[in-house]
Amino acid sequence: MTRTQPTSRGTSVCESQPPDPLGSLEVVPLGVRLDVPVVGCDAGSVRAKAAGTRVAMGESLVDGDAVAVAPADGRVLGVVQATLTNGRQVPAVSIEVLPTIDDNEDGAEPQLSLGVTPLPAAAAREAEDIAHWTSLMRQGGVWADRMVCPDLLGQFTQLARRSADTVVCNLVDDDAQLRLNAVLVQHGADLIAAAVGRLAKLLSARQPVFAIGQGWSAALRQPLEQAVGHINGRIVAVAEYYPQTAPALLLRALFRRPLRPGQSPVEKGVLLLDGAAAFSMGEFMVHRRAMLRVPLAVHDRVQGRTHYLLATVGMSIREVLNWLGIKAEGLVICAGHMLRQIELPADAVIAAAELQLQVMPMEPGSICGPCTRCWWCAEHCPMGVEPAWIAEAAHQEDPQQAERAGIGWCIECGICRSVCPSQLPLLLAIRRLKNA
Repeated sequence: MTRTQPTSRGTSVCESQPPDPLGSLEVVPLGVRLDVPVVGCDAGSVRAKAAGTRVAMGESLVDGDAVAVAPADGRVLGVVQATLTNGRQVPAVSIEVLPTIDDNEDGAEPQLSLGVTPLPAAAAREAEDIAHWTSLMRQGGVWADRMVCPDLLGQFTQLARRSADTVVCNLVDDDAQLRLNAVLVQHGADLIAAAVGRLAKLLSARQPVFAIGQGWSAALRQPLEQAVGHINGRIVAVAEYYPQTAPALLLRALFRRPLRPGQSPVEKGVLLLDGAAAFSMGEFMVHRRAMLRVPLAVHDRVQGRTHYLLATVGMSIREVLNWLGIKAEGLVICAGHMLRQIELPADAVIAAAELQLQVMPMEPGSICGPCTRCWWCAEHCPMGVEPAWIAEAAHQEDPQQAERAGIGWCIECGICRSVCPSQLPLLLAIRRLKNA
C-alpha cells in the first residue's frame, strides 16, 4: 500500500518498503482552474452542466455517455477547446477550483464511493459483465488513449462484442530518461497486478502477461514478481529499444500476432494496457476511486533531470512546469520519445493521453537536401515501410503510391527522419498524407 509524505514542494507518494533510486511520485498542488477533457463524444454533442453550477470532487461534469469527472470541488465556468498531450483537440469543461473542507486529519485523499457493489461470483453473460464495467469506468472518469495504451474505453466497448484470450500489461520503458512504468511498479506493483488479474478473470482469459525490460534490476523485479505470483501471472522480459513499446511491435514480439497500426489490440484477441492504465484501473476496481490524477514523467533536457509526478486531470503543462521551476517560454515541449516529433503548446492539458513530456530549448531549423535514394529510411524502419516513397507520394498527392509503400503500417516512430542524411521531413510528410 502507498502513503503520502510531505516534501518541500507538496506531497510525494512512496512505498512502505525502502525507496528505489528511481525516485518518488510528487503530487503537484492544485491551481485555481482546471480544463477537464471530455472524451467519448464530439464537440457538438457535449452536454455539460450549466455555467455557475457547483460540483463536488468525483461528480460527472457532463450528461450522457461522455466521460468527464470533476477532479476537485469547483464551479463550472463553461465549455472550452483543449489540446491533449497526444496532440488531439477535444472539448473540455472548465471549472474554478473551490476550497475543500476536509475533516480528515492525516490529509489523505478521501475515498470516492461510486455506490457500486462487487460483481457477484456467479455473474451473468460475459458481454453483460464487460458492459457493466465499461459503464462504471465512464462514471469514474477512467480512460486512456496513448501510443502504449490505445483507447482503453474503446477496447472495453469492443470486448462487449468479441472475446480476448489474453490481457497484457506493457511495463517496458524504451527511453532511459523516462522510466515511468518502472517508477509505477516501484510504488504500486500490488495494485497493478491486482487490476490485471481481475481483468483476466473477468474475461476468462488465460494467464495474464506482464512485459518488462530486459535490463530491469533484481530490486525492481522483486516486488512485481511477488505481486504477479499472487494472480498466477507471467512476466516476459523484452528488449527496451525504441520503439518496442508500440503495440504493433510488442504483440509481434510476444505472440507473433500482426497488428496493423490504428487497429485495436482486441481485434487480435488482446486487451492491452500500460502501467499507468493498470494503476488507475487498480485504484478504480479495488478501491472504487475515480481517476482524478494521472502519473506523469517530465524530462528537463536543460538541467538533465527527470521528474515523476502525480498531476490532477485538467491542469496545464505550464502549471506543472511552473511548479517545477521551469519557465515554458522559449522552450519546446514534446510528448513521448523525441523522434515522434509531437510538439505541444504550454497550455495543453494533462489527462490520460501521453504521460511522458520532454522540454528543451528551441533550436534553429535544419536545412534539408534532396533525397539521395540511399534507402536508409527503409532499412531502419521497424515495420518494413518505405518512407522515401511515401514522402514522394505526399509531394505528388498520390495516396495509391503511399499505400504501395506501406503507409498503412507506419507507426509514426520518426526513426526514418533521424537516419535520413538529407534531413528530409519524412514523418511530417507521412502525417500530412494520413490526415489528408
